[in-house]
Amino acid sequence: MPNLNDLKLPLKLAIPIGLLICLSVGLVLTAKAGIDETLERMTRLTDYTLRRRIAVSNFDRAIKEATIHEKNIIIETDPVEMQKSKALFDASRAEIFQQIDKILAVAETSELQRRYAETRRILEAYLNSVHQSIERSMQGDQKGAIAISNGEGRAARQRLEERLSSHLTTNAATTESAIRSVKEEGDATTRRLVVVAIAGVGLLASLAGLITVFGIARPIRRAVHATERLASGDLATPVDDLARRDEVGALNRALAVFKDSALARQRLEAEQTRDTTAKMMRAERLDAVTRAFEADATRMTSGLNTAAADMEVTARSMSGIADQTTTQAMAVSSTATQTAANVQTVAASAEELSASIAEITTQVA
Repeated sequence: MPNLNDLKLPLKLAIPIGLLICLSVGLVLTAKAGIDETLERMTRLTDYTLRRRIAVSNFDRAIKEATIHEKNIIIETDPVEMQKSKALFDASRAEIFQQIDKILAVAETSELQRRYAETRRILEAYLNSVHQSIERSMQGDQKGAIAISNGEGRAARQRLEERLSSHLTTNAATTESAIRSVKEEGDATTRRLVVVAIAGVGLLASLAGLITVFGIARPIRRAVHATERLASGDLATPVDDLARRDEVGALNRALAVFKDSALARQRLEAEQTRDTTAKMMRAERLDAVTRAFEADATRMTSGLNTAAADMEVTARSMSGIADQTTTQAMAVSSTATQTAANVQTVAASAEELSASIAEITTQVA
């Protein structure tokens, strides 16, 4: 975690908080997307169900109106009223096909489309029988019209009503299934959000724990341990994490400066102790020499006093001797003068003897 160790403590603490905020924003956005999708599906389902129910309701109403108009045509004897009822029947017939087309348009699955197409064929069969009944009635054949209406027409109408009832049941089941699907999807989205939230919070808690333990707690504990050891006087204690650029690194660097200062003070105190010891040893030696010198001086002084007394006695004796010597020296001086004259005489005789020997030698030669 070298790069993490270079971050300041607030930034280290801000990392899991920022990630938690990002996770919260992500969960909110995911939840919003899920809710929007659910709302959109519910809107489509509601719109589809409503349009289908309206179409089916209008379809059923138009069939009933067409049946009523058919009955009115059959029982009516006035041609004008019959034509009016015929026009109303044609309008109802057009609306019936319009509504069945709407029902086919909102069919979501191919199965529904197939069922509605089959219903359309049953409808066409019913309307054909009704048309035949109306034609017989318009031609004045009331009995034939009633026979067709009560026979083939009624059977076709019953099949059509059964079909409509089946459609209503199917529509209800389809709507319920769609609602159940939307609910299940909503539950699945909720479960996903819960799982992601738990996993994200767990990861962020683990990350925060790792940052707290390895990035803050352990380095601070090492710094506190080193501070306690140094405070107790153990200057050999190593100071770690000096390269960190965060507050822990600054604390350790300050602690290293304190340690270096303590070591320097210790060295200075050791040097001062050595100098003091050396000075004390020199003072002791000087004191010993001084005491020895005083003892020697005392002995020498005693000896000098004795020698001085002896020298005084000797001096007095020598003074007497000097007086005697002076007298004798004067006598010796006279004797010496006489001796010098004799020596000169001897020297002259020796020179004469040497000249005689030289002359004899010359003559012999």
